[in-house]
Amino acid sequence: MPLPDMMAAVLAMDESVLDVDQVENLIKFCPTKEEMELLKGYTGDKENLGKCEQLMKVPRVESKLGVFSFKIQFLSQVTEFKKSLKTVNSACEEVLAERSPGLLDFHLDLVSLEAATKDNIEDDDNED
Repeated sequence: MPLPDMMAAVLAMDESVLDVDQVENLIKFCPTKEEMELLKGYTGDKENLGKCEQLMKVPRVESKLGVFSFKIQFLSQVTEFKKSLKTVNSACEEVLAERSPGLLDFHLDLVSLEAATKDNIEDDDNED
């Protein structure tokens, strides 16, 4: 695929044209600051330049490629994260249910706590 078509896909953030590996490879081709400084004054035919140098035409190309790479990977990373959270949640529920089933019924203790608190306050008032 020609470089201009690739860059058009990047700028449009079109995931159907490029995959994450292709975008990561383009990031590797990005010119360094030193290379950009050296080529600023170049007046020859830009088509004679290599792919790396042709990427200079796009302002902040490395940042744009990085954002596009993030966008491509985001959904799969969120899906993996959700799977991990479900696994941890399931494990926690299993441990709590097996080892300390009473911990899951703490709301029943709250009823007793309220009554006990009232008794303590009344006892304190009677002592005065």
